[in-house]
Amino acid sequence: SRVPVRLLPPASWSCPPPPSWLDTCAARARGRSAMAEPHKPAWQALLEAPTDIALRRLVPRLLRCDSVRSCLLLWQMLADFVIIPAFFHVGNDSLFEVPAADVRVAAYALHKEAGGRAAHFATGQAFTRQNLNILLAGMEEEQRAADFLEAGPPSHRGALLVHFASPSAEEAQRAQPFIDLLHCFAKRQGMAFVHDPDPHLRIHWQSWMPVGINNVDRYAIIDPPLSEMPRAPGPWPVVQGNLADITRALSDFRDRRTSAQDFLRHVTRPPVWPRWASALTVSAGPPVRWAKVFAISQALETHEVVVFVDYDVIVRPDCLVAARLLDTLFGRTRTGTKPSIVVRDCPSGVDCLNTGFIAFRATPVARAFLRQWQAKLQWAGVMDGDQGSFAETLLEFVNLEYKTLGLKHAEPGYFGQCLEFLVSDARGLRTWRGYCDCFQVVLNLMIGPFAKRDSVVFRFVNPRDIDVNFIPNAFTPEHGYTLSGMRLLGPKGAADGAEQDARILTPLITHFAGMKNRTFLMRDYLIRRFGIHPAWFQPGRDASDRCAALAHLSPRVHPGCGLGVGKLGTNIEEVW
Repeated sequence: SRVPVRLLPPASWSCPPPPSWLDTCAARARGRSAMAEPHKPAWQALLEAPTDIALRRLVPRLLRCDSVRSCLLLWQMLADFVIIPAFFHVGNDSLFEVPAADVRVAAYALHKEAGGRAAHFATGQAFTRQNLNILLAGMEEEQRAADFLEAGPPSHRGALLVHFASPSAEEAQRAQPFIDLLHCFAKRQGMAFVHDPDPHLRIHWQSWMPVGINNVDRYAIIDPPLSEMPRAPGPWPVVQGNLADITRALSDFRDRRTSAQDFLRHVTRPPVWPRWASALTVSAGPPVRWAKVFAISQALETHEVVVFVDYDVIVRPDCLVAARLLDTLFGRTRTGTKPSIVVRDCPSGVDCLNTGFIAFRATPVARAFLRQWQAKLQWAGVMDGDQGSFAETLLEFVNLEYKTLGLKHAEPGYFGQCLEFLVSDARGLRTWRGYCDCFQVVLNLMIGPFAKRDSVVFRFVNPRDIDVNFIPNAFTPEHGYTLSGMRLLGPKGAADGAEQDARILTPLITHFAGMKNRTFLMRDYLIRRFGIHPAWFQPGRDASDRCAALAHLSPRVHPGCGLGVGKLGTNIEEVW
């Protein structure tokens, strides 16, 4: 049934006022108190003598940070170099000339300050007149066209896109059979196939190294600074000039030639810090993961619809043609309209979002979303890099849609409440589950619960009907790196009677993300589950040859390739 929609023009909207603590911090930065404080702030011990000079520089900068990027970068540096040691390394000793207990107390207050200020500025970035007008016009157009919509776009106007920039010839050879399987799927669906191997990054990353105290965070040196990004990719530059000292200082700390205290004293000096702040970021994962944003944007210039998948996915070779994918993704939604962006839905208590499968239609709304997603490339320390940024952008656009529809049931809407969970917490640690819990609460309040979400912009594909992104690492975390543990084979490792065994899952697309031996597991899955001959994987075979060898496995009509659990759907809905 179609949901009645009432569109409101942007002039009638109201953005939530900045929190009172934001005014307090701004007033404090001007040298006066905005309100009477009966007690000293929790971070006061970090600002008083004999506190180390590095903290006396970093903390005030954090308290008056004026952009998402600066707030997150300052918080990430504090988390990596000060807060993690205070919680996990020094016990009750002093740290930076401050008792570690005082640092631990201050960490919780500073985390709230950094997260709150970043959320306020992020809301301003998303809540722009340009985005509002694009969304308003786009939703009006979708509603006008709603009465004429039945199926999705014609297959020949769509493209299946996979991005894989091989780090080595050996890796490319191992991945090629699985890329060819995706090529076969696109061909049988009548879609174009695009394999994009271009790194695409519009940033020259001079250096990328593990530097954090816990040896997890990656500090990346950017040349030129973010404000001067080149429009086209180029060769990796040589570290030289006034950025050489940044790379050298990071290398010295990484190799333990410099202590954290000396490192922070150096980088926070007034003449040095502006240059560091513009040329330094923190990337949670290899920066090349961001290439998918550029690859999708480029593919949308020549195709009406782009379905993006990571290279480490397996499409069921027995269902390559039995179901028309674009009808499932871009047919009518619960609101009676055609979506611009498609993701896999997830219930609370499971992984909330993964960018290993996402689909876009070439609309102004989708392009605005991609711009907003790409802009978060400069946010420091965001969990899972492109994936966490995509999830946050999705919440921002759900909020824009909510305001455009004139709804009031979830006031005041979304204004960055989950952002603090997307970066290191008050102990310096990251947890995707914490962010997912917040993400699910916001979606449930604003557009409805799992499998019943109402959105004009987005379609959330119900995995009970068709699972387009089943991730064993997320949904069967105790799999022990066995296909039986992933419930892709029977308990004895056999595929016989798989359709009759309720425990064996049969998703359309299985995503082997986060597994070091993924290509071995993917190969084993195809051989043991679907009977593909090992010779199919031999190097030197081209895509057409491999597609011909799969033809007998994928008839046009297949009883196991319909919608529903036990066919193309899955029903794992409680993991955490």
